[in-house]
Amino acid sequence: MNDIVKSIHMNGELSLTFAKSSEQFPELLQLAGNYISNFKLIPNHYGQLRLSMQPVKNLYIQVTSIWESSWLRIIIPFKELYNDIIRDKDGFYSMDVVANYKIGSNLSSYFKVSNIFDERYGGPVYSGMNTPLPYDPQIGRSFRIGLTYTLN
Repeated sequence: MNDIVKSIHMNGELSLTFAKSSEQFPELLQLAGNYISNFKLIPNHYGQLRLSMQPVKNLYIQVTSIWESSWLRIIIPFKELYNDIIRDKDGFYSMDVVANYKIGSNLSSYFKVSNIFDERYGGPVYSGMNTPLPYDPQIGRSFRIGLTYTLN
């Protein structure tokens, strides 16, 4: 949506993804036989909201929110198995903010805060190999300040 709030030229963009489960579950023995390579967990829903605005001349601000629900778990019939596989796979919420100020015709400065609330992603990490990675290093809250020069 464009010009949601005309006085500050606010624009918004919303993206949502929903997952749906199936009634056709694999046999438990087949699943247990090789659950790491055959069993992919996905969040129930995932979303992103981006608001951008220009409250004053030469100043651009963008706020991005990302959230994810808990991971789908209905395929797991035993609580003990569920607790072992999904112990840290609850949902999360993250927010980034960037401000860009145009100093001159070619020069801009910016300030960016990533992951304001220092949130950690809880899902398993898939590397493209047959097994998920056991360790998921993540950047916490970070700040960036800089200048951008555009060549004509």
